[in-house]
Order: sequence, then structure tokens, then C-alpha cells
Amino acid sequence: MARATVHAAGGKLPAGKFIAAEHADTPTARKVRAFYEKITYHPNPPSQPLADRIAALERDWNNWVVPVGLRGKRTLDVGCGCGYNLALHAGLASVAVGLDVSLPSLERAVDYCSSEGVLEHAFFVHGDISCLDLPAGSFDLITCVGVLHHIPGHQAALKNMVRLLDRGGYLLLGVYHPSGRFWHRVKRKLVWLFSGRSERRMTRLARFVFQTRKEAEKYNIPEDIYVKDSYTAPVEKAFSVAYIQRLLGACGLTLLQVRPSPAIPFRKPVDLLASLRIDGQSGAHLLPDAAIADAELGRMRRHHYWCLLRKGLPRPETV
Repeated sequence: MARATVHAAGGKLPAGKFIAAEHADTPTARKVRAFYEKITYHPNPPSQPLADRIAALERDWNNWVVPVGLRGKRTLDVGCGCGYNLALHAGLASVAVGLDVSLPSLERAVDYCSSEGVLEHAFFVHGDISCLDLPAGSFDLITCVGVLHHIPGHQAALKNMVRLLDRGGYLLLGVYHPSGRFWHRVKRKLVWLFSGRSERRMTRLARFVFQTRKEAEKYNIPEDIYVKDSYTAPVEKAFSVAYIQRLLGACGLTLLQVRPSPAIPFRKPVDLLASLRIDGQSGAHLLPDAAIADAELGRMRRHHYWCLLRKGLPRPETV
């Protein structure tokens, strides 16, 4: 695999700020890339000032069982899109890298980071996370929120994230859950079944049959973008907590905590069992109970959930 090179992407992205990585070259990966080159998810910038958003992020991330800080860290945002979360990283981190398969989205990310005055610490990668050939241990924190379930080769993507993560670094995942996403995935399959896999027919059918306007308003996304992403995206998966814990545990990551979102914990008894604990007598690490977390996410009918993982076990005094 060729080492990633820096160039200016035809003048559209600033020289020295842009890394051209390789792309996965499978039929499905090519479909995913072409799809996201055509649509821009969350095209409207946040209305809140960046300083307020940074303060809210720090408050929420300090509520994890192990507080997650950005200040002075090297961070990677996988699937950064238009850069709204990347700008939060760049406002605090020493180096903030945003990666996406969509060049139009990265161009928007550059514009947004520039407009918010955080371009100095931001860098942009056009490519596939599975193929990102940066040195091992390049990052202290990797975030991948709302992206993994759209990646064709998610196992290869996760393994490379683990390689890129430094010892003691954190991985923050936001993914679809099978129980909470169940009925939506049924609707999606019906749309695909009765539309002949034509994107135009899939979009029209989904808007006609289902209440997509209300769904889009719930997530503050334009309806046409929401319908395309939710019903016509080439790949959509869902992962149980047990699967994430097993897969990444085999790669050397420790699941520290599961939450419905950084700002929303489980009910107190469940939150305790869905978090890493230290046995007071033996000092042994008690891993989160994936079965209980999965059951609670199903009860709540949560489409998404978040996982915090660490490369290696934390010291007992930090938990």
C-alpha cells in the first residue's frame, strides 16, 4: 500500500492541509463512495456558536466513566462530513484530522473550519479509513459517529482504527442498534423490494408511504437528504453491544461504557452495569454487561447508541 501523500486537490483544498489516501476498491465500496459524493448529509451548519458547542461537548464528555478530554490531543474524526464535529476537535486539540470518502463534504468542512477560525489545527483526508496508511499510534482519540454502519468492510475499518490509536488512547463509536433500528430496517427492505432498486423510485416510495417529513424534522435534516440516507444508502448495518465488545476486545480494546448518547445516561442501575467497574476487594476490572446494555437499548427503542473504548486497561484509580 502506498504511503499517503499531501497535495492540494486541484486547488480546492489548502495545500499542506489535505491528505489523499487510498479508497477501498470493491464494487460495494465504489457504490458507497459514489452515493456520498452526490449527497451532503447535514448540509446546514449548526446555529449555535462554536464556543457554546465546545463547552457542551466538554461537559458531556466529562460524564463518561473515564473523562474524555480533547485539549492538546491528536484526534481523528472518521466520516467527518461537513466538519461540524471536526471543528470542535480543532478548537481544542493540537492536531485534528477529518477523514471522509466525499470530496464535496470535505470542501464544506474546510469552509466551515475556516469560517470558525479553527483551520490552523485542522487537516483533511480524502479516502477510506480501511486504507489510511499513517503510522501506528498516530492518534490519542478517534471518533466514528454515525458512520461505521455505512462502511462495507467495517471489520477492516475497525482494525485500522485500532492500529492508528496510541496505547492508552480512546475510541468513541456511535452506531445503530439492531433492536431500536429493527422496524426502520424492515421499512427500508420493503422500499428496496418494491422499487426495483431505482434510487428515484425508492425515494418517491419512502416519502409516499412513510412519514419521512416528521422523521427528518426529528433529526433536523432536510427531508430529501434524510430519505436518501435512511432508505437508499447502499449499506446499512446495526451492531449489538455484545458484538462490538467481542470484536474490539479481540483487537486489544477495552469497552469502558455504553450510553444512549454522551448527554443521556441509562437508568442508574443499568448505567452502573453498562460501565467498567473495579472490584473493591480484588482490584479486578469488571467489564460492562453487554447483555444488559443490549436489553435496555431494545426497551428504549434507541436507533443509536455510543460506546467508549480504550486501547489497554485503565489504571484502577482512573475509573
